Amino acid sequence: MNPPDKLIYLFSPLIFTFFFCFVAEVYAFNFSSDDKVDIVADKIDYDREKDAVKAKGNVRLTSGDAILMTEDLTYYQKTGLAFAPSSFSLLQGEDRLSGESLEYNLKENTGKISSGRMFIKKDNQHIYGDTIEKLAGNHFNIKGASFTTCEGESPSWMVKSSKIDMKIGEYLFADHARLYLKNVPVLYTPILIVPIKAERQTGLLPPKVGYSSTDGFTYYQPFFWAISRNKDATISLNYEGNRGEGGDINYRYVRTEQSKGTLDFNYMHESEPAPDDRWRSNLKHSEDFGSSLNGRLDLSAISDRDYFVDYADNSDLYTSQWLESKGTLLKNWQRYSLLTEFRHFKNLFLDEETTLQKLPEITFSAHRQKMGGTPLHFRVEAKATHFWRDEDNAAGGLYSGQRLDVRPSLSYPLNPGNFFELTPTLGYRETLYYTSDKEDRSQSRKMYDLNVNLIVPFSRVFAVKGDSIEMVKHIVEPGLEYSYVPHRDQSALPKYDSLDLIARKNSVRFKLNNYIITKRLDSSDTGLYHKMLDLKVFADYDLHEADRQLVSASDKREPWGPVTGLLKLIGERHFRIESEARYDRYLHSISYLSADFIANYKRLEKLSLSHRYTRSTGIKYWEAAAKIKLSDSIKIAYSGRYSAVDDLFLESKYGILLEKQCWDIALTYSKRKIPEESKIYMLFNLKGLGEFGDRGEIF
Repeated sequence: MNPPDKLIYLFSPLIFTFFFCFVAEVYAFNFSSDDKVDIVADKIDYDREKDAVKAKGNVRLTSGDAILMTEDLTYYQKTGLAFAPSSFSLLQGEDRLSGESLEYNLKENTGKISSGRMFIKKDNQHIYGDTIEKLAGNHFNIKGASFTTCEGESPSWMVKSSKIDMKIGEYLFADHARLYLKNVPVLYTPILIVPIKAERQTGLLPPKVGYSSTDGFTYYQPFFWAISRNKDATISLNYEGNRGEGGDINYRYVRTEQSKGTLDFNYMHESEPAPDDRWRSNLKHSEDFGSSLNGRLDLSAISDRDYFVDYADNSDLYTSQWLESKGTLLKNWQRYSLLTEFRHFKNLFLDEETTLQKLPEITFSAHRQKMGGTPLHFRVEAKATHFWRDEDNAAGGLYSGQRLDVRPSLSYPLNPGNFFELTPTLGYRETLYYTSDKEDRSQSRKMYDLNVNLIVPFSRVFAVKGDSIEMVKHIVEPGLEYSYVPHRDQSALPKYDSLDLIARKNSVRFKLNNYIITKRLDSSDTGLYHKMLDLKVFADYDLHEADRQLVSASDKREPWGPVTGLLKLIGERHFRIESEARYDRYLHSISYLSADFIANYKRLEKLSLSHRYTRSTGIKYWEAAAKIKLSDSIKIAYSGRYSAVDDLFLESKYGILLEKQCWDIALTYSKRKIPEESKIYMLFNLKGLGEFGDRGEIF
């Protein structure tokens, strides 16, 4: 491909976008033959022989929502022909069409405009034509066409074509299409043939280019395929200089409003460092059958477990240990629900055949409800699960098998005089196992549990003299919760998940809940309530541990669990804080901390900060992101992940965006440590025309 051919190839998606916008907006200026025509002017004469109205001076013709204004107009009522030999303006909503002369048939919507100029409020589009001729059947002939979204006598960019012949629903032929930057021609194609439809359009989309230290120069050319009204696809041919060639397919379909889905497939034939075929596929489908029955399907597959490490830009993907495929079918009733799930996991860290799959798991729930006319409430949850592995490992206790777990419970809520809330709950659990490869194939477990929950609520309402908040309600709920689970020997049972090893429990939880709720009035004086603060603090006291027999002189009883705090602080618009902290009173240190802060205010469009710390696993890292509008035309952005344990920035992304009235330029740079990779992206966007390049993920 020689250089001129390359320019035409790169320019074609942009010039196509221009012509599609042009056709859509020209077509928008239409009169309805059913609308009444009203004419007012300083002077109006009527030619009975020609059935013509001749108006002069401040002429205003109104038909439907279209208003034509000029100084001289002749309108032939029988044929619908309007002739304005001098300058005119046609208004339709916020859009405007003007020119030096107009000859137009309002009934047939055909005519000719000289020195036509259009302004379309949406996207600030300015369209010009030396002559615009609209023929029958949505056929247009345009000479000296040009288009821009820029203001001013010398626009920053403009697309021009010497001649356009187009028919909506068929094809467009354009001669000598050029892209100008500040009156300097930079791209050119001598002829362009584009299929034109008023609906979604099949054709090339703007390409994406970039550079990576591992991939080299990257070029992605997407193609949009409008298959039908309810189906489309984006097909991309990809080139990565240091890897190879490949492509992506993103297929979307909508069967009905209740049935839709997507199918994605990514492929890369690697030529470096060694020939290999790498791919990823994902199918998502949602189906609402009616009568509160719905299904969801999310199936994923990859060629190898390192695929996301090499090709994913999202840290949640390339750091994930598991690839999950899932199918669900949920039926809801007023008091009951039935959920069927199929869940398959692929271990992305290890090649193992003993990964546990749930194929399927069926859950029946009877939500808490009263037992007839009694004060008792009951609740039931039952789960039937088929556990499956590619290979069992009897020596390691890893089996396939089935499990049925049923737990009904009874509770008796008490609220005497609204002074306190006391709810005792008694539960019974029976679990049945069948494991074909074990010597003892059929096994069972029976347990009961007891819980007593006490809450003493206090509240007070404060009147606030503020600009928006009228009142604040503060709720304080001190409480106690007793839990008891007897000891059961479960050592011989299969070990599928935490449900198979329920520890004995005899503990008291001391807790304190705090809530702050605000009330403000909207424009219609309707009260709007917002929970601004949700703070829960609790600590468990283990009665078994407090009474445990010491085994040595250095042995100490530690009955207190960590003091745990759960915080949600949510502003109505500008900030959100969520945090969980656990304090170990015996080590006098925090054992776990998670904190998330999100805010925006005026020029600070986004600020987020996250922290995770777990003492037992040695995890301690930070995530941060910010987007700041330094001025009306300049934005900067940053996102990063930092490991405090390794004193290492795992990933950093930087970006700057220059935004003007009709164009913008973005430059982004990212650096990842594991695996080590640097990327550079640049985007050039002509607003209303299209984008060239890639802005990355930071903007």
